[in-house]
Amino acid sequence: MKKNILIIGLVFVVVGIVLLAFAGLPQTFSYEQESGSDKVEAGYHYYYMFDVPTGRRLEFSFSSNSAVDFLVMDSENYEKAVAGKSFVTIYEQLDTNQASFAFETPKADKFYFVIDNTGPGSASWTYTHAVSYGRFSPVSWAGTGLIPVGAVIAFLGVILKPKIPPRLLDLVKTRGRIKIDQLAQELGTTEARVETGVYELMRAGHPIRFEAETREVVYG
Repeated sequence: MKKNILIIGLVFVVVGIVLLAFAGLPQTFSYEQESGSDKVEAGYHYYYMFDVPTGRRLEFSFSSNSAVDFLVMDSENYEKAVAGKSFVTIYEQLDTNQASFAFETPKADKFYFVIDNTGPGSASWTYTHAVSYGRFSPVSWAGTGLIPVGAVIAFLGVILKPKIPPRLLDLVKTRGRIKIDQLAQELGTTEARVETGVYELMRAGHPIRFEAETREVVYG
């Protein structure tokens, strides 16, 4: 029984670790939003930069008084664009008065939301952007819960005393007939624990009987 409790506890711990390896650590939710307005002259661009780790959700939307180009890039491609080299965008919408885009960052990096004014006059706009992270994951929380529960069960499996005192069956077999108090004395435990162990052995099918009147255990 003691061994079974220990095994169950260890299984819970292992399952919890596997779940966390699969789903990751649970995260508490965070949401930071900002709104405002900006403008840029013709032939120039304006950017909003977010220096964030992996797994952040970035959201950006704007409404402009004139058509502009809207581009989203990582740091490498932004630097290429500024240097006049060929670059790749995460998202782009050209010649537009408004746009909205959101994505989850695939890596730790600086991400640029660029408004490029290619028109003949200045452009002004209102914007809203947000950074958020953390999603409720039942798998992550289940894994987090299983590990401490399993650890407690395993600990109990280590410290709990078995229902059947060690050497009880051997002593009964050797003596053939012996009183409960003598067994308790030789095993260094209580009579109640010896009696419980005897009943457990009987339930397990061992040829043992307990004579309550004489308080003797008989084997065979």
